[in-house]
Amino acid sequence: METKKQKLKRLRKAFVLNCMRRDGCVCKICSSKEDLTVHHILSRKKIPNDGYAMENGITLCPKCHIDAELGRNGLIVNYLFNMIGSSESEATEESEKL
Repeated sequence: METKKQKLKRLRKAFVLNCMRRDGCVCKICSSKEDLTVHHILSRKKIPNDGYAMENGITLCPKCHIDAELGRNGLIVNYLFNMIGSSESEATEESEKL
């Protein structure tokens, strides 16, 4: 039987791989290919299963990731969801299914 910790580790790995693949392994804001990470658009604390649904993630470089975390330069939740063709409700629904 898979523990919660094991499940979250598995979900995280799939989340990162799926988001990067969908986003073409480039920052969705500036097109950088350096030191990419996947940003949770909605906080992991706000939706089930730590928000590890692909509909809640966007590939960003470190600078754009910080801007998104702080909501700088117009990088607000709805804008980020629009960039990946998702929404808060879709991200929540898909996270519940994990």
